[in-house]
Amino acid sequence: MKSFCTVSTRSHLPFARALADSLRAAGNPEVLHVLITDLVGGEPPPSGGGLRFVALDELADAGPPLMRWYFDAFEFCNALKPFLVSHLFAQHHERVICLDVDLLVTGSFSEVWDQMESAPLLLTPHQLVPPPLSITHTTEIDIVDQGLLNGGFAAWRRCPESVEMLNWLRTRLPVYGFCDRPHGMFVDQKLLPLLPHYFPRHVEICRDPRLNIAFWNVHERAVAQCDDARWEIDGSPVVFFHLSGYRLERPGVVCTYMSAEANAAVLANAPWLAAVLARYHQGVAVHVTGSPPAPYPFKTFDGVKLTKEFRRLLFTRGRLDRGDPAFRRVWIREKLRTLKRTVTRFLPDWLAR
Repeated sequence: MKSFCTVSTRSHLPFARALADSLRAAGNPEVLHVLITDLVGGEPPPSGGGLRFVALDELADAGPPLMRWYFDAFEFCNALKPFLVSHLFAQHHERVICLDVDLLVTGSFSEVWDQMESAPLLLTPHQLVPPPLSITHTTEIDIVDQGLLNGGFAAWRRCPESVEMLNWLRTRLPVYGFCDRPHGMFVDQKLLPLLPHYFPRHVEICRDPRLNIAFWNVHERAVAQCDDARWEIDGSPVVFFHLSGYRLERPGVVCTYMSAEANAAVLANAPWLAAVLARYHQGVAVHVTGSPPAPYPFKTFDGVKLTKEFRRLLFTRGRLDRGDPAFRRVWIREKLRTLKRTVTRFLPDWLAR
């Protein structure tokens, strides 16, 4: 049995539904399993239409109990990927393609399923060739800093070797899977390059340019638009685009965590990307309802609002003790940060009076 899977918070379920739509529209009949990380004390949405929703408590192993609190939502989603794949293997799925939720699929994965015969794990690099130095929004230093391999795609074939690799990830990600680039951490992407190093005979780096096209590599991909739902490279359909950082509230902006200048540079290098963004926006927007998603339930622990520092303290201590000197130091720093933000916000208006 073959299947796709992804991990999502409730706030990103419209993206998961759009991913399922695009998979089916591009001729991929396999079910997309969506693990909802923040569904607590309730039933998952009804499955159907190529979707199967999975609640966190369905997993026999979902990592250390505190992981949902000491990781933020982004970190938690990335850390859970190997746990979800292991869950599907336990349910006798023989091949599982794990995708990020922010993808637009425009082609068939049939060649990827076939390629999994050659290795238990297929991964994709962020870039295929050295970028020109004129590309400044994503430099080679950025790629090294964030990880040579992209975490948005991993194709797993069930066998003893893939189980061993998944077990390694399941022990390491709960420890290392923070988004903390100053300290050398960037969720799963800093661990993925170690897989071909530790397991060289069992990992294949897939260099197909039709996979995982994103703002960090559009300058090297010779994409041609055929119609409003089909793009090609050298006459073969693009399989999927990775729209990392796209937000519905800013339509047409490639990546909301890049500057306006960087976004303009990306579109200048790849003008065809504007049509991809429009198609993606339309696919996600149809699944947005008027009701806001429920609040994320892991923002507080034992009455403490979990900032980055409190999350790390919870990770290192295993608890939050108000009598702990480390707790008091973090509490003071957070109060000072709040005061600084308040002064920075209101001081210009006060001085202008």
